[in-house]
Amino acid sequence: MLSSDKTGFVKSNWIGVRTLSRLKPILSKADKQRIKLENRYATRIGDALQEMLRKSLRSEKDVPNLVQRMRETSGLLKEQLLEMYTAASNLGVEVGQTLVETAVGMPTVKQDLPLNINWAMANVHVLEWAARESEAIFAELLGTNAKELSAELVLWLEGGAPLSDLKKTLSKGRWFGKARGKMIAVTEVTRAYNEGNMAAYRESGVVTGKEFQTARDEHVCSICAPLDGKITELEGTFETPFGIENFQKPPVHVNCRCVLAPITRRFQRV
Repeated sequence: MLSSDKTGFVKSNWIGVRTLSRLKPILSKADKQRIKLENRYATRIGDALQEMLRKSLRSEKDVPNLVQRMRETSGLLKEQLLEMYTAASNLGVEVGQTLVETAVGMPTVKQDLPLNINWAMANVHVLEWAARESEAIFAELLGTNAKELSAELVLWLEGGAPLSDLKKTLSKGRWFGKARGKMIAVTEVTRAYNEGNMAAYRESGVVTGKEFQTARDEHVCSICAPLDGKITELEGTFETPFGIENFQKPPVHVNCRCVLAPITRRFQRV
């Protein structure tokens, strides 16, 4: 592991606390941008889930094949998931680029020590990642819904209640309600944003480590709080006192809001 002082930053040829002070306004602005994305897609994904339910459950004949019907009527949900991943990961690349350039003192470094960074490659990476990840999360959502809905559908079938009761239960429940849209948006915007950050950090060639940062507010959970300020190598992993280990980047759990700040080499003129 890398040794660090009480400020949480690695000693010797790594950036220090003064650089952190330059990064704080960038990170603060990025937090606000992420929250806007979370709110936007919480609403859109929640609406898409509701639409999928309405189209999938038009009559009692749809109940036995509800999951298959959901696949057939999921176009808007898949569209919103892809759009969310793309927007959040591109924001991560943009912010990551700004953080790196600020940390190493651009444009001075550009003039004296050309970095030759092709930031476009980071954007290419996240576009490919977003396409894969949106398909993966969609399959996961359907799989989770299938398992959790089965018990509810059996209860409805055995109880003989009208279809309107089932629709009401599902639309306000944890599968298709607004809370589900919010949970997905917060968790997955965090995932995509940090993927974008990491793509930019890797492409830079000057980022050699990363610092785990919580939101540092009253909502920080007991899982992530001990990780705040922890540093590891760029491709290194973190672990929590609660047994969650070997993860490279947030989210650590559902509704996680944590991010990664870059640790860069200190450049000196020879």
